[in-house]
Amino acid sequence: IFGHTHVMTVHTFFILPATLIAIYFVYSKKLWKQEKVFVFLFALNFLLSLWYAFWFYEGWLPLTKRFHFMDTFNFARYHFLRPMVIYASFALALKIIYLQGFNWAKTAKGLAVMQIILLCFFNDEII
Repeated sequence: IFGHTHVMTVHTFFILPATLIAIYFVYSKKLWKQEKVFVFLFALNFLLSLWYAFWFYEGWLPLTKRFHFMDTFNFARYHFLRPMVIYASFALALKIIYLQGFNWAKTAKGLAVMQIILLCFFNDEII
């Protein structure tokens, strides 16, 4: 939930709710075409997480034995792209939320500020 050991994303408390609120607006208001970058990043984040979750699963062994490149190339390295995907999604989610009206604009600003404050507490150089 907090991210990988080497790539601490700290996305649980504010980024995840913002992303889910934004995907709700995209779905309910049928904004798929206007927000296709956000939808793509949402799907990419899901796929990167799914890929990394199954990468160490022993059920993959027959597949990696059959296709040699899957055994030699470390696909798990793509998981390190995930923080960029998460924060780009967060920025687009904030934009989507912001455009939903005055109260939602205040919510988007609050989420951004609270995420920055939260990140300060997770920064090793500040603590």
